[in-house]
Parts: sequence; structure tokens; C-alpha cells
Amino acid sequence: MSLVPPPTAASLYKSRGLAVPPFPPFQPAASSSSSTSSASSRGGSSKTQIRELRGGHRASPLTAGTVAEKSSGATGAGLSTARGQGAGGAPCSVRALGWSIDGRKLATSATDRTIRIWTPERSVDARATVELRGHTDSVEQLAWDPVNAERLVSVAGDETARFWDIRSEAPTATIATPGPNINVAYHPDGNLVAVGDREDTVSLLDVRMNKLVGLVRSAGSPPSLSLSEGAGELWTKSEREEVNEFSWTPDGSLFVLATGGGNVRLLDSTSMQGGLDSSSPTSSGAATKKKLQDYPPVRWPLVHTIVGHTASVFCLKFDPLGRYLATGSADSTLALWSTSEWFNVHMSGHLSYPPRSLSFSHDGEFLASGGEDSFLAVSPTCPQVLEAATSGALAAQTAGGGGAGVFKIPTKAAVNCLAWHPSRFYLAYAGDERDGTVRIWGMTSST
Repeated sequence: MSLVPPPTAASLYKSRGLAVPPFPPFQPAASSSSSTSSASSRGGSSKTQIRELRGGHRASPLTAGTVAEKSSGATGAGLSTARGQGAGGAPCSVRALGWSIDGRKLATSATDRTIRIWTPERSVDARATVELRGHTDSVEQLAWDPVNAERLVSVAGDETARFWDIRSEAPTATIATPGPNINVAYHPDGNLVAVGDREDTVSLLDVRMNKLVGLVRSAGSPPSLSLSEGAGELWTKSEREEVNEFSWTPDGSLFVLATGGGNVRLLDSTSMQGGLDSSSPTSSGAATKKKLQDYPPVRWPLVHTIVGHTASVFCLKFDPLGRYLATGSADSTLALWSTSEWFNVHMSGHLSYPPRSLSFSHDGEFLASGGEDSFLAVSPTCPQVLEAATSGALAAQTAGGGGAGVFKIPTKAAVNCLAWHPSRFYLAYAGDERDGTVRIWGMTSST
């Protein structure tokens, strides 16, 4: 009886009629001063590259010359990076980043209260960026307009959401919110924006009216009339559910929230229970603040609750094709859910610490996660590959030595944010490095 060799990742992808993704196993690279490292693979070669955006998030000018810094990560691949010297200014860490819908621009925001717009194809020098200023506190999150590659929204601890056209340095609209903000998400049609604050209030903004039109509550939340005497709250903090992140489904029909109870709640955002504030819109530059009870609750019916984690769900992300929902939890697990019937496709335990950010590749075939571990994890979403990896069939073949089908990219600090390019295998990431460094990792293959 002959032994049947275990399946390879390539064979499993080919069996599904898919092109083999460009993630071959790494081999130790010879020392080189080049900014790329080569690794041999069956049927061709591949090149990996990590690029640092020079000067980090800050716009401080670079002195003459750069220094090449050689390093060798856990993958065994030699990485060469260039960093500008003499970048002054106060320390800052990058809090958020994201690619525009056309993939030409990368936006970053940081604790120095600024937003920076990069064009990586042209330059990775901070002097060639557009800087957006206006927030008076750390800019915690940003989101590009899903239908306009020149517009984005940012939220900060200064209790405002600011809308920008990057062709102008001033915000096109500033909207006051109930509290210090930490999350933001666009509806797929670009007309609505959800903003979350540190008090777990989710505000709904109408982009066309430039105003806050209501507070998002599930139909199962405590009634809005149960106000504590003189507290000005829709309900007491003890009754309020922790909301860590949220997103609309790609078709815009459901609003999905990651909660502190370890659950994910799905609300029907096509149904309006309770009204929106239909008063006249605010002027483009106004930031008028009201009390919470002055805003109507937008009660979207709770249609489903996903239960699977044993601790708070910190982050979630939908794949671009709408097939999967990924969730990351304080219990250091990642879960992949099928959106057809909301069943669990895979539960991964390769992390030692909680993840902070998730992102799918443009084709939905790879999920990247980053957090407090000393690496970024890139794993396949193909169920057959996941099954083979879990059973151990791919353990010896795993790129980067991550185990369980996981490719690991070493990092120098905890990662706060990451994002795949919308049409290429480029992954941008940044985190707690105090010089505001942003890196772009990518791989191309040739046969």
C-alpha cells in the first residue's frame, strides 16, 4: 500500500479552480543591500518587500542621506528598510490608516492630531504628503468615502466627526458628537456614517445633510423613556452594552456590532423604528452639540446574535465579496463566519494576545490580523486549506513557520491598524512605534 502525500495549499486552491496566491514558503536569503529579498519557490521566484514611509506619520523634513537597516525576521527572509534620519518633533503613534477606493492614496491618522495623505506609487517621503489639520485631540479613526476617492471622514477625542475633500486643507463639514470618538464606518452607498464613542453611544450621521440624525439602538435595547432623573442619558451606564467596533454588510442591509459580551449583534438597518431628526441641516462648518435625549433613537431590529467567543469582541471585518465575517476577541482567538447562514467556518488560536485590527485581501482569500503579538498574521480563508491546516497536513509547509496555515510577518511594536490594498497584495500597517512609522508589505510572483 502506497502512502498518499498530504495536500499542499497550491493543490487545494487549484482543486477549487482558483489561482494559487503568491505566498510561497520563504527560504533564508543571502545578505544584500537591496530593498527586496528573493526566495525560491517551485515553478518560479517571488520577491517580498517592506517599505517604510520615510519620516513616519510626521512631516518633519529629512536630512541628507538615509540609512539602510538590515534585519532578519522569524521567516528567515532578509529585509532591507530605509529610514530617514533627523526626523524631529514630538513622539506620536499611528491610530488608523486606510486606502482610498481606487488604491492610489493611503491615509493615516495619529496622536499628533493630524491626518496625512500618502501617494505611495509616487513617493514614500513625508514631504510629498497632504496634511489635514483641524482636530484638537488624537485622531482615533478614519474611513474613506466608498463612492468618492477624494473624500474621507475622521473622528477624534475632541467629540467631533470631520469630513474632508483632500483637495482642500479645511474640512468640508464638522459635526459634534455626544462624546470622545473611537470608531467610524461608512454605509456602502456613502450617504450615512456611524460614529462610536468611548461611552458606547453610536451616532448616525447624514452626509447629505451634514448633521447627526439619531442614535443607533437595537430594538431590544432598554426603552428610551427610562431616563434616570436629570441624568440626560438614554439609559444608565449599567444597562448600556459595550460596543467595540461596527460595520455595515457589503450590501448595506445589516449593521453589525462587536460587543463586550463576546457576541456579535446583527441589526436590520433597512427598517426604521423611531424617527430621524429631519430638521434643517447644519452649515458645512458648524459643530453644534446637543444633549443625548435631544436625539431620536434609531431602533433597528435585532435579527441575529452570533455567539462564539468567551470574551469581548474587539474587532470585526467583512470580506469584500460578502462571503465571510471575521471577528477578533480578547480571548486571543480569531473566528471566521459564513454570511450565508452565520455559521462558524473556522476558529483560530494561533495568537498569544488579543488582536486589534483585521483586514481581508481584495479577493477575500486572505485575512490579516494585527495586535499585541510581535507579528502580523496572514491566513487563508479557503475552507479546504483551513481544514488541512488544522488537521496538521500543512503544518510542515506553512510559509513563515506560523503553523495552522498562518504566515507571520515580524513587527517591532504592537499593531494598531492594518489594511490590504483594494486591488493588490499590498498590506499597510502601523502601531505603537513612537516615531509614527507606517510600513507597506507586499509580494509579487513571477514564473
